[in-house]
Amino acid sequence: MMNQLETCPHCGMRLVPSPAEIRELRTAAGLSQDELAERLGVRGTYISYLEKGRRNPSGDFVLRYRKIERALQTKLDRRS
Repeated sequence: MMNQLETCPHCGMRLVPSPAEIRELRTAAGLSQDELAERLGVRGTYISYLEKGRRNPSGDFVLRYRKIERALQTKLDRRS
């Protein structure tokens, strides 16, 4: 089995969101687990498992999450 790359080997940036990071972004954006799941094309239970650390996100999920994260962060920055 191949290990998942957690940080960029070049810059050290964290690639895989931590359970706390997923929960913090979701709550800061005012989204329920089901709302975030809908935006990411997954089930709400998957978001719950990720936030509790019971599952590791797939590579596909990480790519979709990072796109959504940028959009939500932009909206949050505008509110500040």
